[in-house]
Amino acid sequence: MPAVGDIVEAAYVCYGLGQNAINVVHWRIQSQTGTGATMQEIANKLSTDWGALIKPLITASLTYRGAKVRIVSPVPTSVTLTTSGNGNGTVAGDPLPAQVAFVLSLRASGAPPRSRGRLYLPATGESSNDATTTPTAGYVTNVNALAADLLANKTVVGAGGNSVLMPCLFHRAPPQAFYQFTAAINRTSWGTQRRRSSINRNDVPAI
Repeated sequence: MPAVGDIVEAAYVCYGLGQNAINVVHWRIQSQTGTGATMQEIANKLSTDWGALIKPLITASLTYRGAKVRIVSPVPTSVTLTTSGNGNGTVAGDPLPAQVAFVLSLRASGAPPRSRGRLYLPATGESSNDATTTPTAGYVTNVNALAADLLANKTVVGAGGNSVLMPCLFHRAPPQAFYQFTAAINRTSWGTQRRRSSINRNDVPAI
């Protein structure tokens, strides 16, 4: 069972245009009641919440497929799979190229210099791109909703008890450390994630 102090890694998987788009977020179990939530309960909650927030951001040519969730510290565990919250993106119109990504940067107070959490969001549609080739105000509003979720603790209600998870920046290299996210920075222009480029060989769906 997950325990207080464990670091949980969630790899959220979108697929479409021949490419996987995977975003990884770490969560620390801050507290629990009873025996706390199980890994499956945690995975389902994280995936359901992410699905609700990511689908309004991605092109209808992409599908949110679910998440791979595991404990990575102090003792790594096997992956728990979930498809909770899965479904197609809701941004209509032609998709932007697969490698075009909005870059969401997360900051953590007390983290070493240049430490940051950076998410390259999955490809969206042309209706999210305004006439000046920048993200539309509506798209940025939806990004802000996702960012708010990544700055707030999350309570997972389980059959045997509840677990409170804190989103954090996790340093995997010894000495391992975690830092609570305190701010999100939205860019005013598109970025690129070259590993998702259509010139690459098509990916096998990660989920």
